[in-house]
Amino acid sequence: MTSIPNHIRHNYEHTDDLLNHLRAHLVALDHLADAAIPTTSDPTADALLVVIHSAQEKLREIERARMKEWVGLGGSTETLTDEEAAQARAEK
Repeated sequence: MTSIPNHIRHNYEHTDDLLNHLRAHLVALDHLADAAIPTTSDPTADALLVVIHSAQEKLREIERARMKEWVGLGGSTETLTDEEAAQARAEK
């Protein structure tokens, strides 16, 4: 395993903090929408839920790419498959 320089680790962790804040905002928005949206069908409410869920999916995609970046820098993670980790390290 490669040693990751402190400045790279710091930058990576700072970005992770920002992603965590975004995740918290999306969770809060989802809860607010659940509380505020009537149970009857409403196109505006449906659109809001679609946007929230789409943003949550995009966040998951970004988090996965972030893990690949970390592994590519020499870090390790349990969230990637062996094949994905090898690909991130340019071993395949």
